[in-house]
Amino acid sequence: MAVKTTQDRKQERDIAVYTDEWAKTMETIWRDRINRLGVVHTGALLESVGGSSVDHEGPVTVILHRFLQYGIFVDMGVGNGYTRGNGGNLESLDRYSWNYRRDRTKHRERRLWYSKARYSSIMNLRDDLAHMIGEKFLGAFDVFQKK
Repeated sequence: MAVKTTQDRKQERDIAVYTDEWAKTMETIWRDRINRLGVVHTGALLESVGGSSVDHEGPVTVILHRFLQYGIFVDMGVGNGYTRGNGGNLESLDRYSWNYRRDRTKHRERRLWYSKARYSSIMNLRDDLAHMIGEKFLGAFDVFQKK
């Protein structure tokens, strides 16, 4: 097993601080998007976003975000009235049904509070960590450079 140098420990601390701050920033972004998109019917989803944990044990860093599961369905635009096997045929949306004429029920829309921000932020996290770790990798070849 290789002995960790001071530079290795510093880099590990930098990565740990970066991933901790990234997780907190994601929570802030998600809360802002929930408010901006009006996904606050009861406020339960907004209150549930938080309590992210980052585990830095070993060579793998695990980032765990917590929020109510139904938030994923809000993001996808599915939920009440959509059952397995109905093929998306909702009686309330049928133009010829009594319910449609009575309520003019509008089709459920996606409110992208989670997926869009998550994907772009994970790509940024990937690039930043690759840069941080890449510098260490390149540092291994410093001994071959002429001084």
